[in-house]
Amino acid sequence: MSRILLLEPNRMLAKQYQTYLEAQGYTVAWRTDAQTGVITADDFKPDLVIFELLMAGHSGIEFLYEFRSYPDWLTVPVIILSGIAQEASGVPASTLQELGVGAYLYKSDSSLNQLGSTVQKLLTRTKAKK
Repeated sequence: MSRILLLEPNRMLAKQYQTYLEAQGYTVAWRTDAQTGVITADDFKPDLVIFELLMAGHSGIEFLYEFRSYPDWLTVPVIILSGIAQEASGVPASTLQELGVGAYLYKSDSSLNQLGSTVQKLLTRTKAKK
């Protein structure tokens, strides 16, 4: 069973994502901010991380820079699931690629099924590389 770390500050959305992903067979640890996300990742050992760019304290990109600074987390797939479209995020596509972002989903344009298929695709791709 794959473990997913979900960083989402909006409780309603987080519950919706968590319920959906758990129904798909994943174990989900939900946190509201980047700091507790890093601490949780250390204990939880996620197989995949989903995060919002806009979080209190540190942004999702700051979280990702810190997350990627640990050797054990260099190859963990990540999905940005944000209320900000990629074009409006101010984060260059080259930076996303450099940080190993597997997918960028804009909340307004993404369904739960799309999230689920993206998670499955990235986890399958990661397992195939091992």
